Amino acid sequence: MPDSPLFRGAAFVMMFRLSRSRVELLMRDIMAADIPFYNGKKDCFRREVPSIEARILLPLKTIAYGVAPHAFTDYFQMSESMARQCCLQFDAAVKQ
Repeated sequence: MPDSPLFRGAAFVMMFRLSRSRVELLMRDIMAADIPFYNGKKDCFRREVPSIEARILLPLKTIAYGVAPHAFTDYFQMSESMARQCCLQFDAAVKQ
């Protein structure tokens, strides 16, 4: 995760409604599950995909605020379809 003041302490908890250590634990568990969506660095067109952090934090933020995935596409700099895919894949990863 970026090492900026925004992603430290109370600001992180206020933004995502979870502690940073809990998010890092969740990220480790998802990476250990070996889900192809979270392991790839490029899509089928060989374009860069959003970072693993963005692909996990976007669904967490949509859950925390109870909004549609496209509400944070500008913040995470991804398309609406990628945001929707992040939420679907996160749901599948949590169900495993």
